[in-house]
Amino acid sequence: FPVTITRQLHLAKDACVWAREFLDARTRVYQTLILRDPSLRKVLRAGRRLGKTFSMAIYLLHYSYTHKDGRCLVIAPMKSHVELIYQEIVRLASKNEVVLNSITRKVTSPQFMIQFSNGSTIRFFTSGMRSGGKSDVARGQEAHVIVLDEMDYMHADDLDALYAMYAIAKLMSVFDRK
Repeated sequence: FPVTITRQLHLAKDACVWAREFLDARTRVYQTLILRDPSLRKVLRAGRRLGKTFSMAIYLLHYSYTHKDGRCLVIAPMKSHVELIYQEIVRLASKNEVVLNSITRKVTSPQFMIQFSNGSTIRFFTSGMRSGGKSDVARGQEAHVIVLDEMDYMHADDLDALYAMYAIAKLMSVFDRK
């Protein structure tokens, strides 16, 4: 392969290198370890102000930008949680004109959603806070990547409802705050 193609493949393969080159975003050592971990299912339980939302945003933006027709779901107990992740993705994307222009649609109501020119989408849903709502709003959705945020505030019924999605998801990450 010519050097430029090899470089582009390297950039596309590694979320941390991609974020640095495309978004001028530098990850901390522990964020790099999280983003590069090859495990199919990841669980992160970390304290406040460690950059979990930043890591999630890079993870989701990189996957959506580099995968044709990728489907990502973000599920959190409250609208304010998903809105924060949505805003961080948009903020990071705005750092590069090419990445920003790859976003063809941004929706904030009734549910947050970001759609890319390559057919990928990131959809944001709320599960409700220990409400027993059983994540009905996300039922029937298909995804390659599922991110659950703030699991401490989710009800066991929410997780049962999401279990069917886990079976077909290629990747799943759980980000939780202590």
